[in-house]
Amino acid sequence: MSQISGLKSQNNKEEERDWDMAQKDTYFSVSPSVADVRPYPKLKLDELFFAWLSKAETKALIHRLIDARKNYQVAETEAGNEKVSSGNVPATLETENKTEFAAKSAVPVRREKKTYMETEGEIGSTMIPNSSFPIDISRSETVSPNMSASSQSLGNQTPASPTTRFIMANLTFSPRVALSPRRAALTGNYLPDLSLGSGTPPMSPRRAQLYRRSSAQTMSSKSSSTQLYQRFSNIPRFFFPEGSPEVMEEQLRQRSNLKTFLSRNGGRLGRTEFTEFTTGILGLPSFIGGPVFDRLLKQSVQGSEFPMRDDSHDIMSDSENEVAREFLLEREVISFYDTFCARKSGNSLLFSVLLGISDRNYLIHEDLFPFLEEFLQIHPGLAFLQATPEFQHRYAETVIERIFYSCARWHQFKLFESDLKKGKIFETFLEVDREEDINRERRFFSYEHFYVLYCRFWELDTDHDLLIDKEDMLRYGGHALTYRIVDRIFGGYGRPRDCKEEGFMSYTDFIWFCISEEDKNSDVALDYWFRCIDLDGDGMITLYDMEYFYSEQLHRMECLGHEPIPLEDIVCQLLDMVRPDLFEPIITRSTLRRCKLRSNFFNVLFNLNKFISIENKDPYLIRQEHATPELTDWDRFAAIEYLRLSAEEEAEEESWDDVVAEDRNWLATGEAPF
Repeated sequence: MSQISGLKSQNNKEEERDWDMAQKDTYFSVSPSVADVRPYPKLKLDELFFAWLSKAETKALIHRLIDARKNYQVAETEAGNEKVSSGNVPATLETENKTEFAAKSAVPVRREKKTYMETEGEIGSTMIPNSSFPIDISRSETVSPNMSASSQSLGNQTPASPTTRFIMANLTFSPRVALSPRRAALTGNYLPDLSLGSGTPPMSPRRAQLYRRSSAQTMSSKSSSTQLYQRFSNIPRFFFPEGSPEVMEEQLRQRSNLKTFLSRNGGRLGRTEFTEFTTGILGLPSFIGGPVFDRLLKQSVQGSEFPMRDDSHDIMSDSENEVAREFLLEREVISFYDTFCARKSGNSLLFSVLLGISDRNYLIHEDLFPFLEEFLQIHPGLAFLQATPEFQHRYAETVIERIFYSCARWHQFKLFESDLKKGKIFETFLEVDREEDINRERRFFSYEHFYVLYCRFWELDTDHDLLIDKEDMLRYGGHALTYRIVDRIFGGYGRPRDCKEEGFMSYTDFIWFCISEEDKNSDVALDYWFRCIDLDGDGMITLYDMEYFYSEQLHRMECLGHEPIPLEDIVCQLLDMVRPDLFEPIITRSTLRRCKLRSNFFNVLFNLNKFISIENKDPYLIRQEHATPELTDWDRFAAIEYLRLSAEEEAEEESWDDVVAEDRNWLATGEAPF
């Protein structure tokens, strides 16, 4: 009874401490309605606990537990003394004594450690026959028999909270509670069977629903695991080292068609027949077959016993050389198919054919030139360029640069297979191969876009040496750019320059600049201008960077008579434009990528004409943007610029026709023109 009274006094102290803490929480709480209700559930549980503790059955139970614990300690001490005096005791006899004593005293015993398979058949057999005693079995299992009696006494144990004691005293545990978490997960017994004892107050509907749900989950654990196994056992195969069934079926079909095609042509394929093979059987564009045939024929002749004819050394006869250069043998065509085309399709097939035999795993500019030259020869929309080889070369150069601009990884100037898939190069090649109007493909091959780029470059290149310097670049867009941004462009910060001469820019460099300048909303243009604005290269645009570039804009506005906008105001506008909730005035590349007004951000810093046009934007242009959302800013700029250049060319032709007509009149009348 002294222990019971001590337990009561300790509970009273805990109750007073909890009440004081609840009062403090109520005093400092922002919401008094929540704080006032906070201690009442705790008080209710304490009230229920004291009601249970005052029953006679509870007192008898506590006495019985204390006596059983004392008897167990005495018996354990005697067993230890006998063990010391008589030597080692067999493990089976010691286990039988403990089990027999547990049956008499109705106290759970500490089980010896066994393997999982040994324990499977004994679950419940080592437990107490009467499982209704309110004892924490997980604690009783971990009590060591070598501990002293004072440390094992009930009074010296750390008391649990009143809520925990109430739940543990009124719950009836199933033998599955003794399972460890790992063993419970293996056997499927994830939750114990919990049921309130008799004479306890009813649970709330919410908690009763949770207990019913837990019981239902426990009963259906084995069935659910079986269903889970059946479901995952029916997963279809997803790894095919030799290719998926569709690819293998397509490969068999292509091989059959290839053998039929070779037999129909006598086992020899010329340039025209090989192009039919790559187009009809492999599904490649028509301008791919010719350069591949030339490459294979050159490799075949160089690798054979008959070397290629040299102009200075006529090693073989003209007839033999002619025959060797006109066709590919059947074994060479099949070898080409097995090496470059088997188990490939789409962009993967195109990449393998374009690359050919190489120790590289990426494409460079020189790999694409033969195919663009073939494209210029066979496409009907570019037949008018056949009389001007120089413009053909510039057109091919423009198309290749635009492909690398849109698809290549930044600063690498390499095209990998993944880049072709990301840029959908194969689909674009097929589209332009079927389309007779070359200008309908606006990504890479549009002649109008090439015309705008080349004419813009030609206007700046006053000496026509295909190189422009800083003074030429400052005239771009009606002197729209600042000196500081031009210095950053020629310094190679936006993109490493192809031109090796210091202070000059080549035509390919100008292509990257012009497209990035007119379409700042693309990801490539964002990286281009971000590197130019980021002075220290730390990946962040700070207030210092913005002040450095905008100070020149402010000076130019004052010189041209425009109303200057102070730096503080423009910085606030830029930060609100990019992201209003920025904690620090630092702008990163990812922040700008999420901004839909990134073009305005850059125009404010270094393009004066576009900065002024932001305030008074033409409503017609706004309606045009909403009417054609599929067009990019570069597409709209190229269309308008092409119309302007065409009108200027027509005006020059008309003025020239008028001059010629006047000269003819003067010649007819015999009068002098002056």
